[in-house]
Amino acid sequence: MMYFYTYALIVTYFMASLGLFSASLVETIETPFIASVGTAVFISLIFNIKRKKPLPSYLWTIAAVVVLLLFVLDYLSASSSIITSAARFLAILLALKLFDVNRERDYIVVYSIVFFQILACAASTVSPLFFLILFLFTAGSIWAMIIYNLRKDLQEGLRVNPAGPPVVFGMPFFVTVMATSAVSLIITLMLFLILPRTGAGLFDFKTLNSVKLTGFSERVAPGVLGPLKKDPTVVMRVQTKGVKDASRLRHLRGVSLDRFDGAAWTRSIKESVVVRRGPSGSFAVGRPAPSMMELEIMLEPTDSDVIFAPPNPVRLEGKFSNIWLDPSGGMRLPAAPFYRVDYRVWSSASTAPDNGRVRGEYLDTSFMGAGPFARRITALLKVILKDKETDMEKARSIEAYLKTRYSYSLEPKKGDGVNPVDDFLFYSKEGYCEHYASAMAALLRGAGIPSRVVTGFLPGEWNGYGNYFIVREQDAHSWVEAYMKSSGWTTFDPTPEAGVAPVRGTSALALYMDFLRLRWNRHIIHFSLSDQRRLAHGVEDGSYRLYTRLRSAAGGGRAAGAMALNAAALAIAAFLAMVLVKSLMRGRPRQSKTPKFYEEMVRLLKKKGLSRMPGETPLEFAMRTGNPLVMEVTVFFQAERYGLRTLSGYDLVRAKMTVEALKKGLSP
Repeated sequence: MMYFYTYALIVTYFMASLGLFSASLVETIETPFIASVGTAVFISLIFNIKRKKPLPSYLWTIAAVVVLLLFVLDYLSASSSIITSAARFLAILLALKLFDVNRERDYIVVYSIVFFQILACAASTVSPLFFLILFLFTAGSIWAMIIYNLRKDLQEGLRVNPAGPPVVFGMPFFVTVMATSAVSLIITLMLFLILPRTGAGLFDFKTLNSVKLTGFSERVAPGVLGPLKKDPTVVMRVQTKGVKDASRLRHLRGVSLDRFDGAAWTRSIKESVVVRRGPSGSFAVGRPAPSMMELEIMLEPTDSDVIFAPPNPVRLEGKFSNIWLDPSGGMRLPAAPFYRVDYRVWSSASTAPDNGRVRGEYLDTSFMGAGPFARRITALLKVILKDKETDMEKARSIEAYLKTRYSYSLEPKKGDGVNPVDDFLFYSKEGYCEHYASAMAALLRGAGIPSRVVTGFLPGEWNGYGNYFIVREQDAHSWVEAYMKSSGWTTFDPTPEAGVAPVRGTSALALYMDFLRLRWNRHIIHFSLSDQRRLAHGVEDGSYRLYTRLRSAAGGGRAAGAMALNAAALAIAAFLAMVLVKSLMRGRPRQSKTPKFYEEMVRLLKKKGLSRMPGETPLEFAMRTGNPLVMEVTVFFQAERYGLRTLSGYDLVRAKMTVEALKKGLSP
């Protein structure tokens, strides 16, 4: 027979494992930390199984105070993140408390710690596994409440520390708990969908690992993007409408740089304008166009304030108070977000429009000087631009020359050039996107064509499960925008195909899990008032279409409508009748399950004028008689009737003998 202490231990460590699992999903918690805490939890389990004497309570109090001080120090000096520090604090506190579970309130403290761990997880992850944790926590909580209520009732009735009824771990009880948990989560989901959304909540601003985007700042030196090209960290996910390959979505624009000093590109044109949300709830950032491409972008936490979008953005929607727009069309937030940003952007399919003027910075060739490097540039341009007349022909010729005459390499050799561009063009003749873009911009300016270098991302890997692109750090890229008199700023990409082909090889399972993560973030974490409106409109439209089909199937007209209403009324009436019949059946007396020895005692007492009063429990009745033999028989009765177990042969014989003794004692 399993005692309630064993039951409580099983449920408690089940809940503790959920707490550790939740902590592991906090993206800033390191795996070694979780492993260390898990080891401590396992040791506490062995301690609780084998211990003979509980630890003094003051040890737990001292340990809790020490951990609290460590939490404060961790937040102030190490993590600087309340979520991270709190998750570590709760994990250590849980492991310590598991060494001190002696009373019922200790178990309640453990469950409370696990609850707050799940809250910390909710504020730090978009993993679909969180839903599984929430379901198991709900089931475990219901399980624990039932067990402790049974224990309390039996202790009050039997005045002993009882063994738990075997049915607690039986299949019927397990199915009941799971069904109750499922119903609870369904009701919670319905409330989640129905309750009005507020503007922004705490969980919209999560503290997560920030992606380091070192190539998207005010200064970018050739060679910065090299390490990023080897990093598979996901930067963003781009969901498209009607775009299933990179034929239309070729670049995600970030920062444009106009000045090269021979060592690095910088942004010298720094004036920007503040764009505020318009009456429609969106930001107007470009000229309206008849043909636009719509994308929804989920940007991971970054240390950059750049908003990435296709070239020629027209309109932007997102949870921003305002954005900054520079003359080249680059968009920035007021500060680096350090949280996930979800936004929609509409961009024009045409080339970038003419902004009315071309700044002199886009023609600056001072980095060439007047020495050998400038003479080499001039000589090379004579070869490339032979017989080329228009600016477009010249730009295409330079682009093609670089693509076909130079080798793509993430580890280019070092040459004897005076700067990285000279080195790439005339010595090593190998490099990656930054070298190609810098070289083309230099050649364009040498040919008198305004140009600038742009850093951003390629579309990345296509995920067919959710029809979106997975953009990683290794998709970081540089290209060129040149000003064409006929069409304005136009995109050119001189990097060979080896440097722009998306990285493949992700398994189907990994792509599907990434799809689930995207859906969880979009439809749960970022569920908004507009989503509620779309859901309500969808339900309304679906109901109307169903009603229309019913009318069409019945021949149409008012008669069909009346028929549909009558059918619905009959269905509701049948449901109510079924509920009423079940209610009446519950009120009918069932076949008695009272043991015969107890019925015999009740008849015997009734003959002597002692009957149970209405509403009086068997235990209260036994206490009123004041007879210890009646109390003993009642204990056996409750063990079989409410403990849902069959008395052993010895207990049954003892109960019958007690009734016989009672009969003799009451005989006249």
